[in-house]
Amino acid sequence: IIAPDPENPIEATIFDFQNKEEDRLLTWVYRPESIQTCYEYGHTIGIPFGKIQSGSRKKVDGSILEWNISDLSVTLGNGLIPSLIDWKDTPHPAPYLPQGCTLKSLKGIHPDAQNIKTKMTKLAIEFELEKGKTPMLLAEIETPNGLVQLQ
Repeated sequence: IIAPDPENPIEATIFDFQNKEEDRLLTWVYRPESIQTCYEYGHTIGIPFGKIQSGSRKKVDGSILEWNISDLSVTLGNGLIPSLIDWKDTPHPAPYLPQGCTLKSLKGIHPDAQNIKTKMTKLAIEFELEKGKTPMLLAEIETPNGLVQLQ
């Protein structure tokens, strides 16, 4: 989960938080086996992922974390079709983040759920999706204080 940090306005610019009108889960990111292959195939089946961009940041220990990611400003399927990420030759950052919470489930609701599900299946992305009136992303996170639901 990435959220704005009031003490770091640079992050707000990268993720365009200042232009969001409501607090909610906006989208998610998927790490395919090959970002380039998934990106190219996505375009052939009508998923116009945003341009792949490089990013990096210095970690607290001084090492550099590097990644390639499809443009996060491109929202697909009301945020239910994920952006793509590749951590390059650096380790995934999760083991270095504060511990204590576990993602238990992630699912989507969308009026055109079958169309989105078909595209995701073609990309070999497993994702629970059901038909509903209002598009939304739902996450359940196990915390030290119990189960928390975000939407």
